[in-house]
Amino acid sequence: MEITKIDSGTASATLEVTRDLANSYDTLHGGATATLVDVMGTLALLSVDTSKPGVSLEINTSYIAGVKMGSRIIAEGKVLAAYRTIGFTEITIKDADSGRLMATGRHTKAFPQKRPPLNA
Repeated sequence: MEITKIDSGTASATLEVTRDLANSYDTLHGGATATLVDVMGTLALLSVDTSKPGVSLEINTSYIAGVKMGSRIIAEGKVLAAYRTIGFTEITIKDADSGRLMATGRHTKAFPQKRPPLNA
């Protein structure tokens, strides 16, 4: 994966679908797609505040079309809203050549406040 942009609530990356990322149908594995939603949502949020990587509360992925092995994709994450304790992102995954939408996702993250140790 090559990160191509991280700036002001957005993050973009390109990726070639290799054998390691493919399922038995020679298309991008659903777990790899969900991982892209996770990573791109996190990168978009970090572009707003680098001190808040957060923890995932919810991730969803909609698979629109199969991505064949050997294809290049563009993954883009966008912050929908970021507050003190929670952030919301939206991610699109497109075929790099045709621009066809292949998958979408949403990623919600919590930004837990630091707690004192239990034995303090």
